Amino acid sequence: MRTRTTAVMAFLVGLVIAAAVAGPAGAAGGTDRRGGTLEFTFLTGAEEVGPGDPDAFGAALVRLNQSKGEICYLIAVTRVDGTIVAAHIHRAPKGVNGPVVVNFLPPADGFVHDCVAVDPALIAEIRTNPEQFYVNVHSSPNFPGGAVRGQLGR
Repeated sequence: MRTRTTAVMAFLVGLVIAAAVAGPAGAAGGTDRRGGTLEFTFLTGAEEVGPGDPDAFGAALVRLNQSKGEICYLIAVTRVDGTIVAAHIHRAPKGVNGPVVVNFLPPADGFVHDCVAVDPALIAEIRTNPEQFYVNVHSSPNFPGGAVRGQLGR
């Protein structure tokens, strides 16, 4: 488990460096060369409404491609207590819980990347008002409502 934690930490540091080097085009709200808008957020237990995991943290990079009707994502988390069972985008502003609008594969081993088909109208809404959406990861049995969370649009 220590090796997995070290790998996730190294990955998170790499994401932060890549976002910093990429500048505005690689940061929240930027457009990447493959088309789509990039959103990046850190995930922490402190951001959860209702207790989140105080020791867990991670990051999520989301590419919103409205023309393809696709959201691609990369999520890395570490130190999550319990078994990771779900990951989503929810609709709600900071400090409020909201409904799931996009389902992701859970980062069961601390890391996941994939793409999912999403209604282009929803992608447009997320692109226009990213601060009204958040990414979170759920664990069982300890944090079924969410272990870590990060608001988009920061």
